[in-house]
Amino acid sequence: MLERALRAQHLEPEKNYHLLVAGLDDPEAIQVALEESTRVAVVKCGGDLERKFLPADPGELSAVAENIRQVIEHTFKVFSVFVATPGATTPFSSASPATAARSSGSTR
Repeated sequence: MLERALRAQHLEPEKNYHLLVAGLDDPEAIQVALEESTRVAVVKCGGDLERKFLPADPGELSAVAENIRQVIEHTFKVFSVFVATPGATTPFSSASPATAARSSGSTR
């Protein structure tokens, strides 16, 4: 739905924003897009229908999250938004520095 909304605004992937898929795209490429580009970067953590990669069960989602854990821990200190079906964000948000701070009782 996000991609449709962006297209409706005449925004195209790689022309107007980065579109990356966790579990398929190299974690270093994801980190570079998030940290060094001036364009918005969308990182799809729940797969991609067009690229025929759809992790569905909790184990598959956890493997994808583990693949980009360092990116999440480092890069998402600035800003992140997780949009997903209920429960699907858990493996990703657990690596987020903000979630870690809340669960340990510290604040930033």
